[in-house]
Amino acid sequence: MKNVKFCLAYFCVAALALSCEKSIDVNQVKDAEVTPQLTKVSCEFPKMTDQNGTKVSLTTTGKTQWEEGDKIVIYGNPSSSDATKRIVHEIKAADITNPEVAVFDVDFSDLDVQYNSGSEGTYYPYTVAYPYTDGQPYYLSTGNNNYGRSRFQNTNQLLMAGHVSDDNSSIVLNHLTAAITFSVSGDFDSYTFSGAAGTEIVGYSTLVVEMNRRSLGEGQYRQKYNDGGTTGSLTSIQGSVNGDGSAVNHIFLPVNAQRSGSGPYTYNTESQRYANVVYLPSGFTIKFYKGGDLKKYITSSAPLVIEPGHMINLGALPAGAMHDYVPPTKHDNTIEVDVSTAYDLSSSATANCYLLDANTDIAAEKAYKFKAAKGKGGSVLTNIKDVVVLWETKNSATAPSVGEIIASVDYDQQDGQDAFIVFKMPAKITPGNAVIAAKNTAGNILWSWHIWIPSSDVTSSQYGLGGQTWMDRNLGALTVTEASTESDVAASSFGLFYAWGRKDPFPGPASISSTPIATTGSFNYAGGVMTNAADSYASPMTFVATGSDSNQYWATDNDASLWGTSKTINDPCPPGYVVPQFKNGEGVWKGSSATGFGYDSTHKWVKMGDGGSYIVFPIIGFLDGCQSTAYIREAGSRTLIWSSTWVNIKTAYPLRLNADGTSSVANERQARGFSVRCVAE
Repeated sequence: MKNVKFCLAYFCVAALALSCEKSIDVNQVKDAEVTPQLTKVSCEFPKMTDQNGTKVSLTTTGKTQWEEGDKIVIYGNPSSSDATKRIVHEIKAADITNPEVAVFDVDFSDLDVQYNSGSEGTYYPYTVAYPYTDGQPYYLSTGNNNYGRSRFQNTNQLLMAGHVSDDNSSIVLNHLTAAITFSVSGDFDSYTFSGAAGTEIVGYSTLVVEMNRRSLGEGQYRQKYNDGGTTGSLTSIQGSVNGDGSAVNHIFLPVNAQRSGSGPYTYNTESQRYANVVYLPSGFTIKFYKGGDLKKYITSSAPLVIEPGHMINLGALPAGAMHDYVPPTKHDNTIEVDVSTAYDLSSSATANCYLLDANTDIAAEKAYKFKAAKGKGGSVLTNIKDVVVLWETKNSATAPSVGEIIASVDYDQQDGQDAFIVFKMPAKITPGNAVIAAKNTAGNILWSWHIWIPSSDVTSSQYGLGGQTWMDRNLGALTVTEASTESDVAASSFGLFYAWGRKDPFPGPASISSTPIATTGSFNYAGGVMTNAADSYASPMTFVATGSDSNQYWATDNDASLWGTSKTINDPCPPGYVVPQFKNGEGVWKGSSATGFGYDSTHKWVKMGDGGSYIVFPIIGFLDGCQSTAYIREAGSRTLIWSSTWVNIKTAYPLRLNADGTSSVANERQARGFSVRCVAE
């Protein structure tokens, strides 16, 4: 299933200005006697503002006018338990003087008014909320910081809060919800709205709103409403839908927001930047149901920001952007997942390797997916008939049990839509590496992808060396190599080996020796020289053995385009990273002349850096394909890191780092398997 972008601008609109209040003398009001009075009060239904900054018409925002039966609560009592000290007015047809204004009588003598002479010298008016729901608390809190508090426990409906004007003649209301409207054609009865990733907060099941007035000196005050607390964050909003193609459907998002006076919504710190709006950085998805069954869905990948009091009108959802939901044919009964909601690892870019950062992405029994594309920029497969896990490893001398790294794998391929590979994590997470392959009807491998699950989050830095920004570990390593003088480098930090220009990884050593890490699959280390790169796609577990040092390439038509100065479809690094270019005299390519260069021949590491931060390489040898059978050699003596820089059909440039403290950059045989240390694109 592919995400289809449809036209949606990036919305971050100006805050809705509050009504201007006139100045009052706080002391005079505080000393005034409250007497029974029947007062006519006018309450205007506030409009929303659309994405163009204009007030929306009555026909596009759902409820934008008073209707008979609407209930407004006015309160000013000191106790949340005293329900008699509030007024609930049910609007009658006679109250509605025009569709947007209701005028009705209020006996304010039924309410207690709280005055406070605390440190802020604050006067608090009557407070108002809409809609009124019996059983929900509406009250005025006491103390030096008195405020009216409304607690809303309704989702996906219009919510408003406000206050009574100084002369008790009018009610000023403000929106607490943002709105999205659309029309759609189809036999649906309900919808679900969520962020495209499925984890973003789109509202709250309970929203507590405070309405304050604080003195600013000499009788001046301003209105302030802010979130007094939220509970039950929502990652989706549900509602009924009319699919006749013309009816306007509405999504109301209860926003956790703060605003003071007529100024903008507050963004207190970078971490709270989007705390006061609905912010969906990856866009959104709307799913449509009939009788509880998912029928269609539509996704926008454009970021969305919307504040309370504002509306985005999507208009008629284009039929061409709507996807039929068809449950995929299951090839493994253990992976019962909704493919449309699986975490998309390819949302930013497709690649041959997908990295699950330990502290952010990995979750037990979580489902993941990625587009079945050939690397970055390659075509999407159209003839998948089966998907399998080719091999798994824990990067140790002990092989995992089958399914210990990846529990199950499947695919979703529908007519006219991009195919996705889907896999599910086991109940207990085990760090490691795995390779998933897609096959055709004949059982031939069409393409394969490396899934990298480290023990700790992967970071990147220039390490004070300038130039390229390097990963903190080799590609496929589960941990960072430590420059320790107390113990040997850990095998978990070694990573995997790659022949130059190939996208597929091969096992690295299990220790400082020639013994490779154990896997669940069986590799062929004596494969013959291939004709071209396509041969390697069909044989991702075959490492070419050329027979002698004089035979230096693994395919007869190797060329510079396999890896390059920018990311290619053969690049083995995850999204956002690429095989580094050789840059003479820059950064780590300086070798032993680089800042902070050091080595430990006993504990098998080489480091470079500015003293506060080091990039460290384990001295693990390489996988030599220039033999009759490829094997790991020179472990503990030297390590080699590939660059993407092609020299000729036989050779390319790696960085050589030796246990004796020497280094060099020189032509090396492309048929040999070296480490890859990715850099940021």
